[in-house]
Amino acid sequence: MDIFAAGILLYEMLTLQRLFMGDSDVETLEAVKRAVVPRLTLHNPSVTPALEEICVKALQKEPPLRYASGGAMADSLARAGAEAAGGARAVAAVLQELFANDKVKEKELQREYNQKLVDAKAIRFPTAPFRWRRRARPRWSSSSRRSPSPSGAPGPGS
Repeated sequence: MDIFAAGILLYEMLTLQRLFMGDSDVETLEAVKRAVVPRLTLHNPSVTPALEEICVKALQKEPPLRYASGGAMADSLARAGAEAAGGARAVAAVLQELFANDKVKEKELQREYNQKLVDAKAIRFPTAPFRWRRRARPRWSSSSRRSPSPSGAPGPGS
């Protein structure tokens, strides 16, 4: 991983400013070569000292002074983020506070959607189950239950 490039990205994300920007490509490359990095807090005063230290270390001109690996830089960022946020519980509390209204709106939308589904089913399907009625069968007397034979002669047992 290119630690220097990761440092540039981190700097630009934190400050919303281009770090090495010249009037031409040559001037930009010269600025990168010099690796003069202004303090992050000049552009963003809310950057914590720990985060600024990480960024400065990643942007060192000499490679041996930078992080040895992307994993080492990621570990430092994770620690700085946890310290700045006050831990996972603090982050969860802030997120719940930020999105409390959205959660209420989402529940209301879910209720409306469920009601529409119920209404749609009520239109298509009656609430009481439809029962087929059996057609009333005529009651025949016991003597008339036997059908005559095709020849017209009385059947057995008559």
